[in-house]
Amino acid sequence: MTVSGQTAAEIRMLLDDIDRTSGRIRGLLNSTATVAPPGSEPAIIDTAGDPIDFSISDTKALPPRSFTYRWPTGEAKYVDATRYTVRRDDDEYVFVVGSEEGGRSAYRRADRGRIVVFIRQTASANSYYPLLEFAESDLTTDLYAALIPKPGQSTGRATVDDLDTVRRVEHLRQADLRRADEVFDSSAKAPTLRILVRRDDAPLLITHSWWVGRLRRTAP
Repeated sequence: MTVSGQTAAEIRMLLDDIDRTSGRIRGLLNSTATVAPPGSEPAIIDTAGDPIDFSISDTKALPPRSFTYRWPTGEAKYVDATRYTVRRDDDEYVFVVGSEEGGRSAYRRADRGRIVVFIRQTASANSYYPLLEFAESDLTTDLYAALIPKPGQSTGRATVDDLDTVRRVEHLRQADLRRADEVFDSSAKAPTLRILVRRDDAPLLITHSWWVGRLRRTAP
């Protein structure tokens, strides 16, 4: 039996989707999170959490457009993508930090730069999961902004009213934190906080994404 090139490509994409989904399911099954019984109060997530201390043991720049990810809106290709192998305690983790080709429509710009931090969930090369996205700011093309979760919640965004609590988080104590309306020209009266990170500051990009992923229970 023979299949056309297009059919073979579609089959490969479906297999990639299955691999990513199965990796996500395994990650959830292995999570230490517990489900609260009906009628009980929801668990409060520690805003500060444990410090994300790690060392980068290996760095590899990936060929342009070789790293891809299929979002619900379609496949995206990444340029300036780098794979980082890091060690935390006795465990090893793999991240990819990449700039999305062509950017994305956001904050009244059709081509706003977008950096995404992915974590590999299993040994499979197709098990990468996006932890967090950073959007190019209107301050300078080198500064990218990402959300900060609302204290005590896995969803919701921190505002200026939460600043004192947010500053308890180790990597946010001295970080550049600003209101969204100070970061994006199109935002008006937007008090939600953003962390600003230079696009070449891989340790901070990974640290913040990892911390957010742990709060959301999408990262170990």
